[in-house]
Amino acid sequence: MNAQEIIVMHNQPEYSDLGPWLDSYSTGYQGQPYRYAIVSSTATATATWTFTPTISGRYAVYAWYYPSDNRAPDAQYLIAHSGDVTEVRVDQRVHGLAWRYIGTFPFLANAPGKVMLTNQSAFTGAAVIADAMRVGGGSGRKTAMARLQAQALAPSRAGKKLRATGPSTRALRPRCMPLASPHRATIATT
Repeated sequence: MNAQEIIVMHNQPEYSDLGPWLDSYSTGYQGQPYRYAIVSSTATATATWTFTPTISGRYAVYAWYYPSDNRAPDAQYLIAHSGDVTEVRVDQRVHGLAWRYIGTFPFLANAPGKVMLTNQSAFTGAAVIADAMRVGGGSGRKTAMARLQAQALAPSRAGKKLRATGPSTRALRPRCMPLASPHRATIATT
């Protein structure tokens, strides 16, 4: 995983598109309207995010899009990396409004890499969303589990050093404990 992080939004010079792309009325990454295209059985629209890493290595690639029921369940991303192109299909109906992991690919220093999104889909009447792409930067988010662990341990373990031993850190994993109300839960460590 490479610590260098590059984010390209659809309204930056490193983004370009060809074909019938439209601006949305809704907002996506950083509160900006995103671009969308209606799907076709053959690619008639392509959005391209271009970036140039300064360090050779393997980079995780992520997409940001606004999910909805009318999105393509098979959005076609083409990642151009180190002289190769890899196709990845993403279900844009779910898991959006966050950095959606596309895959990890090798990129060369000072050589442009590209992520392309086409409107080619087997599903008629849907749309593909072109918003932002992120390359590198590790996982880019503190997981919900890590936040829960920190919250659960902070009050009872303040000022004490924690040390995980052995191959498992099972003792540090929080679990949900139901309270009297079916709509509330508390975190307990085991």
